Formats: sequence, structure tokens, C-alpha cells
Amino acid sequence: METKNALPLLLWPLFLCKFMLMLTFYRILAQVYIYFLCMNEKTNTKNGGFGIRVRDLRKRK
Repeated sequence: METKNALPLLLWPLFLCKFMLMLTFYRILAQVYIYFLCMNEKTNTKNGGFGIRVRDLRKRK
């Protein structure tokens, strides 16, 4: 009985660590994405900062 009760207690820190790693990973991705959007705004201000992507979307339609 003791081993069954101990397993979830051991798994919780691992799960929390994984969760925190995923959060930091997605936060870094979001920062990089915002950085690229800002770069596009500086180069192409005509389409509100999206630049080539907006044109590609219009062509696909």
C-alpha cells in the first residue's frame, strides 16, 4: 500500500517540471514570434506589420 501511495507523490514534481518547461518553451516562442512581427512592421508598414504573409493569404484566396 505504501508504494502505491508514494508513486503519485514522486510523479507530481516530474509533471510540474514538465509543465513549467512547456510554459517557458511557449513563452520563448511567443517572444520570438512578436520579435519577428516587429521586424516586419519596420520593413513593411503598408499591411499593418504582417508584410509578405498578408499578401500570401490574399493570393491563396
